[in-house]
Amino acid sequence: MPDFQATTLAVILLGTAVIAACAWAVARGTWSRLLLLGIIAGLLVYSGIGAAVPEVPAAYRVDYFALLLAIVFSYLFFERLFGAFSRRAGQALERAWDGMESRRSWSALIWIYLLLHLVPLLYPAMRLGQLLSPPMADVATRLLERFSGEGTNPIAKLAEYAQWLLMPFAYIALYKLRRRMWAVMAVLLAVLYLRLADMGYLARSELGMALLVVALALWVDRPRSRKRLLIASLALLPFLVTAFHLYSVVRMKGSVEGMTFGGSLAELVRQETSFPASVAAPIMASQARVNLRDYMVWMVTLPVPKVLTGEIAGARINYEISELIHNQNRGEAGWYIVLPGLVGESIYLLGGSFFWLHGIFIGFLAALVLALVQSAPKALFLLAYIVALFSYFLNRGGIAGVLPELVNSFMLFYLYLLASVWRLAGSEGRKPGGGPAPNHPLAPAAPGGRP
Repeated sequence: MPDFQATTLAVILLGTAVIAACAWAVARGTWSRLLLLGIIAGLLVYSGIGAAVPEVPAAYRVDYFALLLAIVFSYLFFERLFGAFSRRAGQALERAWDGMESRRSWSALIWIYLLLHLVPLLYPAMRLGQLLSPPMADVATRLLERFSGEGTNPIAKLAEYAQWLLMPFAYIALYKLRRRMWAVMAVLLAVLYLRLADMGYLARSELGMALLVVALALWVDRPRSRKRLLIASLALLPFLVTAFHLYSVVRMKGSVEGMTFGGSLAELVRQETSFPASVAAPIMASQARVNLRDYMVWMVTLPVPKVLTGEIAGARINYEISELIHNQNRGEAGWYIVLPGLVGESIYLLGGSFFWLHGIFIGFLAALVLALVQSAPKALFLLAYIVALFSYFLNRGGIAGVLPELVNSFMLFYLYLLASVWRLAGSEGRKPGGGPAPNHPLAPAAPGGRP
């Protein structure tokens, strides 16, 4: 267990709790509150608690609260700015999804999504045997293949693109299964197992995401069961902590002999709260910064299919930070990707004076993405996924772990939403006789000049 400074830890916990309570009171709607509280809780775990160890400079603790406030104020501002658009998008989606539960096409979409994850095991080589005995991954070799582009098959890559594009729709289709949460969990775990069978490697965070999505959906969809859900979560916590630690040890071919809940908990706390000392503090001391031009190239070219163009030069901030921390070039023996945490990443991107601007961008991004679907109840599992993405993935892996998801995986969904809003506007602008509807701006004025 880390050697926390009690007074510093108390200040961090109390200050964060006060900000969270104020944010909860001001935010509008269940999903908005859950998203904002999730971001704050994730920031506390991955970038706040670890600031209470002696190795972390005092300036970092100020930066933590500055970034937290920037995210909260930015989110609340844009939440209100996007309010009218959110309601309009919700109307369009609910109309497009009318009768979803009786349509077989949505059930077929789930099966198609699962089958796309099976493609790498069928082509270019038949590897279905790995479903029964998943291989143990050579992580170093995987990283080298990613940097060199070797081992990439165009057909498998196209199947991967199809997975990304269908992912939001698959989560929407899970709404049909909401009364059978075991079936929802089975689908999510099947996707993860197929990835494990293909790559021989599955990040612990992916398992955490699946559990978090189901828990959030249950919390919102079944308010009368919240007390039971909370009790069950607390009861399962020792088993989950031990299982997560066990998985991380086995994944790295370590020994599990003598493992206990207390030891697993202490190790998990150390791993998940160490980002300020192990990553952020060295970034602050080195004063290393990203090349902003390369970073913008990376952001702008995210939607470009690299299977057609090859890798495009640009900043890879998690790789660069890992090279800085390890003092090694990517791909060298012993090198691996370190997770920066949000505060450390913000300082690396914009420096010690302007890092808070990254918080404003994050608040804007979270408010915008949630506004697209929060007024559509049938987007239950997609909303849960978005909340989990910002609460967990963002705070753990930084913007480099979230932005590709929001750009690449949601690209087709954005077009679908735009078309749905356009159709709704068109239908409202026509009345049965062919002219504009009475409440449409183009409708003729009523007697007396009033529309």
